[in-house]
Amino acid sequence: MNRFAAACGAVFVALAVCGAARAEFRHALVIGNSAYEGEALSSPERDAKAVGEALRKRGFAVTEAVNLGVEAMREAVANFAVAVPTRGTALVYFAGYCLPTPRGPQPAPNQDTVLLAVDHGDLAKPWQFSSYGMTARQVLTQLATEFREKPVPGKQVLRRQGGSLTNVLILDGCYKLSGLKPEMPRGLLQSGTLAPESLAIYAAAFGETLEPAQEGLSPFAQQLVSELETLKPLDEVLATVGGGRESSLGDLSRLAEPASQSVSAPNEVKAGGKAGDEWVNGLGMVFCWCPPGSFTIGAGPPDSRQSPWDEQHDEILADIEFPQGFWIGKYECTLRDMRAAMTATHRSVGNHKLIPMNRVSFRMYDWRRDFEGMIEKLNETVPEGWGYDMPTEAEWEYAARAGSQTAYAFGDDPAELSRHGNFADRTLRESATKGEAGDRSLIQTPPHYTGLFSYAHDSWADGHATLAVVGSYPPNAWGLHDVHGNVAEVTSTPYHPARVPLPIYAGEKTPREAVTKGGSWLSVASYCRSAHRGRLVCEEEQHEGLRLVLRKKGAASPRVEPTWTPLVPTRFTSTAAAEAAIAADGTVFVTGKPLKATYVLEAVVPNGIAPRAIRLEVLADPKLPASGPGRAGNGTFQLGEFSVRFGPPGSSEAPTPTTFLHALADYEYTYGRSAGAIDGKPETFWSTMGSAGKDHAALFLVRLPARNGEDGAEWRHPSASSRDAMFAASGAPLVITLDHPSAATLGKFRLSVTEDDVAP
Repeated sequence: MNRFAAACGAVFVALAVCGAARAEFRHALVIGNSAYEGEALSSPERDAKAVGEALRKRGFAVTEAVNLGVEAMREAVANFAVAVPTRGTALVYFAGYCLPTPRGPQPAPNQDTVLLAVDHGDLAKPWQFSSYGMTARQVLTQLATEFREKPVPGKQVLRRQGGSLTNVLILDGCYKLSGLKPEMPRGLLQSGTLAPESLAIYAAAFGETLEPAQEGLSPFAQQLVSELETLKPLDEVLATVGGGRESSLGDLSRLAEPASQSVSAPNEVKAGGKAGDEWVNGLGMVFCWCPPGSFTIGAGPPDSRQSPWDEQHDEILADIEFPQGFWIGKYECTLRDMRAAMTATHRSVGNHKLIPMNRVSFRMYDWRRDFEGMIEKLNETVPEGWGYDMPTEAEWEYAARAGSQTAYAFGDDPAELSRHGNFADRTLRESATKGEAGDRSLIQTPPHYTGLFSYAHDSWADGHATLAVVGSYPPNAWGLHDVHGNVAEVTSTPYHPARVPLPIYAGEKTPREAVTKGGSWLSVASYCRSAHRGRLVCEEEQHEGLRLVLRKKGAASPRVEPTWTPLVPTRFTSTAAAEAAIAADGTVFVTGKPLKATYVLEAVVPNGIAPRAIRLEVLADPKLPASGPGRAGNGTFQLGEFSVRFGPPGSSEAPTPTTFLHALADYEYTYGRSAGAIDGKPETFWSTMGSAGKDHAALFLVRLPARNGEDGAEWRHPSASSRDAMFAASGAPLVITLDHPSAATLGKFRLSVTEDDVAP
């Protein structure tokens, strides 16, 4: 079995053993306050320890605290909140005295329950109760929406925020407390308001009190621990315990699965054991492991697809191998992530902390500018040898496919997309929205159609008109959410229709466009395919975000100059009856009257070489006008088209035309770029005008480079599964055509081939 097939097999074995369960990370803060001056309680410390241990067995990461004063309690809750990973479950269990702060017989916005600190004040002053600890509303709001740090006037402050999507507060403290005014009610009252995505569970029914336990656990702690130790799923346990409850959650079904587990601590990074393993960093960002393996990038020829939306000619097939695995974000980067790692928050529109970043800019042709600071900050916390970055296109598609080769990670049927992603659907089409704007108005960006969203599908419905909270749809087989739709995810790969990781023109340092993947809430279904290649251009839009990758740093590969082997033509013909002298080193010197002409050269690929690129050297010579390399009076030339055909080795079949993927020259000017020699347009050409009497060279890539940047991916093009790609081989017959649009023809030149990677 060859290495590519073996690696593919390893990927599919990993795929078979990992599921797509929608588990989440669970964190708990258990507080036992017993040491109240004058009215100490016996059981809260024991209750907190027992509940904490039962929660650990349920997969919770548990923080325990006892006998907290007011400031210590607030600090503990704030620190706990920011430690909860993205879409995690935050549970606070409090054992101790709880006090109602009613303002009337009915629930009201200012009615609440105080979790009493051990250093509380005068209980005869109910108007001060809220300063004697933390209210239930404050705890849940801190978990759901509030920040660890407060804003500082005139300063930009990193504002860490919790990542929880489910917030649970359990109050085991419905005890009678002396010192209260007689008119104060006993027991707890229902709150008038509750933070979003929250559940409050009370040990006793509203208005009732319990007797504190003198030995063992409190009755409620006994019930809770007993239920947690059963085989019941967590959602069922939380639905049955306690005497009173309030909820702003739709349901608890997301807690039915076992909790997720990180493979190591936040300050430790190691390779995962299998596809889909998860790791959480110090900011609560969740990453999934993508194992070493191989896949085929792209979708093949457009004529194999059925939808007119699919007519993209840039999804060229290539086989790619990752010799080592990498971590990639389980979710798209969120507003919460940005606030924690960047002082500026203008890169997102919308208010929910778990919506994806959605305003990635491409200003100044540098799409990384806004996020380099974020990545640098993250890299300050990662162990040596690892580094955060934006994913390459190859990394993104490998992770998104998760072993699949279908149009989508879940299959080929676009009608199923509404169950797996957020795209331009009936929900959007029938909504009154102008986009995800938060408290601002969004002016619709391209695509422009009659009717704001009239292009959206008229029957499929995904349930979200605009952006969805990350993870709202099922994950792929490796645990990644939202690889189809929501926001188009920017990669670090410069856009080129042939996937060539080189500058578009020689000397151009920064590419003009970046590849985006996955489509967005504004995209039609086919734009959400795994293979689709979008482009981030110099516009600020509201549907483009990103997810991060964490990869092991490899030693920088030294640049190796390619070895070129000359082609010695066996035959030369010209449409203008020009003649050529062919030297032993492959140099061709053309003579005769300069006329518009097409040169055709026949040769054989040298033994032992499978060409990756062809080099055309144009050579100066004092025998040519102005010393050449062209035959025009000023020594210049105009090469309108450069084409090549390869034939099967040892066969008499006619050579097959090959479409070149890329052209690069050491000398180019505005009207004479090497790309003009391969674009099929007779009016464009490559020329070295203005540089007469000097040697120059143009490189024409037959295959993609073997490696594509920092991700270490090894490319093989054409793909073994490609139907129409011609793989040039040793001993193959070779026909090269040099077409000149004018009498400025080449005078002296040489052709060479290499199987090495060619870098600019």
